[in-house]
Amino acid sequence: MGKAGAENALAGWYQSGINGCPRSLTLAARWYLKAAEQGVNQAQRQIGEMYEFGEGVRPDHEKAVSWIRKATIEYSASSMMIAARYSEGISTHQDLRKAIDWYRMSVEAGHVGAQTLLGSLYETSAGGENYAEAVSWYRKASDAGWPDAMTDLANLYSAGKGVPQDYREAETFYRKSVAAGGFSAQYPLGLLYEQGLGVPRDPIAAMELYQTIAHGNEDARRRLFVLFDARAPLPSDPVDVISWYREEAAKGDARAQIGLGLRYEFGEGVAPNVPVAYALYELAVPPSDRQPDLPNFIRLSPPGRFGVDLQMVTKLAQEMAKPTNLLATIDYFIAHPPPVFIVD
Repeated sequence: MGKAGAENALAGWYQSGINGCPRSLTLAARWYLKAAEQGVNQAQRQIGEMYEFGEGVRPDHEKAVSWIRKATIEYSASSMMIAARYSEGISTHQDLRKAIDWYRMSVEAGHVGAQTLLGSLYETSAGGENYAEAVSWYRKASDAGWPDAMTDLANLYSAGKGVPQDYREAETFYRKSVAAGGFSAQYPLGLLYEQGLGVPRDPIAAMELYQTIAHGNEDARRRLFVLFDARAPLPSDPVDVISWYREEAAKGDARAQIGLGLRYEFGEGVAPNVPVAYALYELAVPPSDRQPDLPNFIRLSPPGRFGVDLQMVTKLAQEMAKPTNLLATIDYFIAHPPPVFIVD
């Protein structure tokens, strides 16, 4: 480990009060400083943060900045952490101006995400909304490929804040965010398609977007079920909905098969069972016969992400497809989970 590494470790013990060391920020700072002077990046980061907040040492902003800048490996993460503490008031007083200053330091160190957080501060609370600054920082982060910034910029276009209201531009940036792996854009993009704002109204596209995030987004799940159920003559009594879907799915109604799949995927009226759900989706809209009037839940949210074997799903769908076999296959599979599930 070496002398400097041992000093850094000892500082951590005093900071946390572990390994027989009493908790003492003063001793922690003393040992961090010794390690920092020998070039230990993590110690430079820690002593910089301690100087900024006066933890174990007299507060000294200049020394804090100096040490954080020396922590080259952890520079941007360190300044981000300090900014977040000021922004949220974590173990210190909330100071949005100081948060902005430290986020700017992180931007200087090359942290693209700090640009997005800067934009968010300017948009919501830094001495009153400053949408022009927010748009500027969101654009910079968007140009660098940061999906959350694309979503934030799209939200401003959708609301007409800092830019003229333009649903087409909002849709463009939401789509860019989704393509870059951003999950936060899927729900508002779905709303645009559901309502036909800036794009042709497309409830199928909206449902597909909602389904990809419905496990973690209650609003998306609610909109998904509202849209899908509105297209089927469901009974008024919720207790009878599952029975109706089962009966119609057994008759070969693809829409009922998907509706029943939704119930199994999200545990609405039945115990959740993702393999059954995705087998029903595949049965309703097989890969060789995509139907534009039915949502494609297999394509946008592959069952593999739930730890479900796609081959098993396909095999289950094949069993369901046999004449008069759909409900028996589902019931048998639920009663006899893999690897034994084929109905004789």
